[in-house]
Amino acid sequence: MYKPQPIALIDGTRRETDISRKRRQLMNKKVNPNILIRTAKGFLNVGRDLSNLQTKKTILFLGYYVSPCITNLSFACELFLKAIIMNDKKQYTEGHRLFDELYSTLSTRIKKQISDEYDRQSALNSHIIYSFSDCLHNYNNAFCLWRYGLFEGKTASGLQYDLVALNCLALSLESVCDNLYQKENFSD
Repeated sequence: MYKPQPIALIDGTRRETDISRKRRQLMNKKVNPNILIRTAKGFLNVGRDLSNLQTKKTILFLGYYVSPCITNLSFACELFLKAIIMNDKKQYTEGHRLFDELYSTLSTRIKKQISDEYDRQSALNSHIIYSFSDCLHNYNNAFCLWRYGLFEGKTASGLQYDLVALNCLALSLESVCDNLYQKENFSD
């Protein structure tokens, strides 16, 4: 089984190893953006279905569903961002951190499209707490932190979250993806 190779430090300079460069090149050829987007939409739908339980069964939701809900929504955001990066940079990018590893690599034009769409989505909902910037930073590593329901020995339900903002972020990324890829003709 392949283990990712770290970036080599040579004379204090970060350099990609031959193995990690070859793996990235292979991923660029193998990852189909249409499949990536469809998968992201699946995680988004599951996350939204789980978040709808919050209004029906609040106590049950906090006990059982908040962690899977945030995990699915944040993973959808990750996959949408990776598809957007593939369109913007013409390469596949690895990593789970929404802001540090993914969003920050985008062009200014695409960043503006995403933030404008988030503002449009959040204007439709008066219950939103986080601004676009706050949402990206607060959910930066959400997939890794929430997927097991535990965070440094504490239950995930003790962490602060805003599902409305995370939903808005996921819907914004989905919308930008749809707009970018409707102009392209990728086949499966």
